[in-house]
Amino acid sequence: MARDWLLQCEECTDGVMLTDTRDAYFQSDPFEYIEEPHPIMVFEEMFPNITTNHWLTNIPVEQCRETTILANESLPMLCSGSTMGSREGILEYIDVMVKEFDYWKERENCRSDMVGDDQAIHNYVFYNKQLKGAVAIPHRTGAIHVVGYMADKIFRKVIRKRVKMGLSEDKFEAEEYVN
Repeated sequence: MARDWLLQCEECTDGVMLTDTRDAYFQSDPFEYIEEPHPIMVFEEMFPNITTNHWLTNIPVEQCRETTILANESLPMLCSGSTMGSREGILEYIDVMVKEFDYWKERENCRSDMVGDDQAIHNYVFYNKQLKGAVAIPHRTGAIHVVGYMADKIFRKVIRKRVKMGLSEDKFEAEEYVN
């Protein structure tokens, strides 16, 4: 969908952002913040707390691609929900991701029922150097501040506290205690 929109929008020549907005926090206009533009910018999660050796990325990639490229405590986990770049860079990113998704979809050993398999693919294509000119922006230093990992830890703590208080652990009811 994003690819089709970009291809149809000929006047869209500036920067492009793909984000799920669930765990991105903007303190200002992210496009004005970029000091040095790159064709593709991916954003690190809370490193060193979370690395590519995490089960969300390492296990699926090892199972599907039969490589331990992500079994490394020194590689920061990249957020698949936040990518920025030039129009051309983002079109390339989408093409690479779609090609990799197609590869995973065609092989039984690559299929998974877990939520977040895009995170494994996103990290694999970056660290496998399939994204030309892509750079990883360190946590809390770029145009997008990824808060998903930390926000999840806080949210789970709130749910545990609610249960101790005799309240429901329903995540929708717990949201009023966080926001």
